[in-house]
Amino acid sequence: MLQETLPHAFTIDAAKAAFPPSLVHTTPLDLDPHLSEMYDARVYLKREDRQPIRSYKIRGAFHRMAQMHPDERGKGVVCASAGNHAQGVAASAKFFETGSTIFMPRTTPLQKVEATRRAGDSATNIELVGDEFNEAFEASRHFAEAHGREFIHPFDHPDTIAGQGTVAAEIMQQLSMERDTLHAVLFPVGGGGLGSGLATYFRERAPHTQLVGIEPTEAAAMHHSLQAGHPVELKNLSTFVDGAAVRKPGDLTFETFRRLGVDVRTIPENQICVAMHDLYQIQGINVEPAAALSIAGLKVIAEEIRGKTVVCILSGANFDASRWTQVIDRAERFRMRKVQLRVTLPDRAGALDEFLELLGKDINLTSIHYDEEDAGEGMPSTVSLTVRSHHEGRIAQFLKEARAVGYNIELNGKH
Repeated sequence: MLQETLPHAFTIDAAKAAFPPSLVHTTPLDLDPHLSEMYDARVYLKREDRQPIRSYKIRGAFHRMAQMHPDERGKGVVCASAGNHAQGVAASAKFFETGSTIFMPRTTPLQKVEATRRAGDSATNIELVGDEFNEAFEASRHFAEAHGREFIHPFDHPDTIAGQGTVAAEIMQQLSMERDTLHAVLFPVGGGGLGSGLATYFRERAPHTQLVGIEPTEAAAMHHSLQAGHPVELKNLSTFVDGAAVRKPGDLTFETFRRLGVDVRTIPENQICVAMHDLYQIQGINVEPAAALSIAGLKVIAEEIRGKTVVCILSGANFDASRWTQVIDRAERFRMRKVQLRVTLPDRAGALDEFLELLGKDINLTSIHYDEEDAGEGMPSTVSLTVRSHHEGRIAQFLKEARAVGYNIELNGKH
């Protein structure tokens, strides 16, 4: 049944050939010297962040709408999205000169809402509903049914999957020109549309390619579903990686991942922040959290790709600049360049000064709160402080030294 539902590689090739160049670009496949040296592999970056709407989602949205009958399409289309699919639908609807009603969660970054308005035209209507994708999704389905309009699913439809699969077709063509052999592809996983398209194409044209989907640990719907053997709905969901924050994978995409042997690994959000930070600082590439999943995932399969060729898909670059402060803060905490400490001090004069002297010149004190309320005569008191260092490993060394001389220190609430 799955084989009858999924597109074939030739369908994906045909979809790619039908893309209007003004709307869907053939994006670069760049060999990254820094990551290649770091992982002792040939690491290529598939730059879907370079699409006109700065995301691969334009591929699936356009192909889905291109397969509709003109009369059906002319009634207008409906979709639900946390941002990138919304832009793809808005831009495609504009191309086909039809209307679009787009439901987005109220928590969608303002940058993505405004980008969706720019991608569309006066016939684009945006509705902000609910606090997460699933709420917007339900509202959009009810609206589409009530108004007799076609719903453009962001991932769980064969046409959408075929459109996303064109990324795989391009990768194979571009690597062939480089005379390189592909061993592994890393890509972000949300609802599973991109992974399903990749798996459909590679399993037919390059069956030995290792396919590794990367999900945020805090929003790992596909990972938990594969473990359970059926699609499961997450009770708790973090929306920090908004492009991958899906509470439940699609039935078709789940079955595709399961049947075609897509490997799904998870990465904590703070590690994703590190990948975003390093991409910008070292390579000058500014991406959204979901796009950094593939880069963060390199650490997970580092031993498996040594000496091999791997492609990381940078899925999008629609990121609200106001969120960079949070990203940097989380990256620094993950690397222990910035930590919050709670230190128990002996109740004697000069105890705090003695502790601060241990910090040294290469650890900066950024905040301090001295709590004497619980300290009675002869009892220890506590001090809470935040410290930062530009030197990786320096704070860890300091903690070891301070504990060795008898200080009781809790790090971010943990001993």
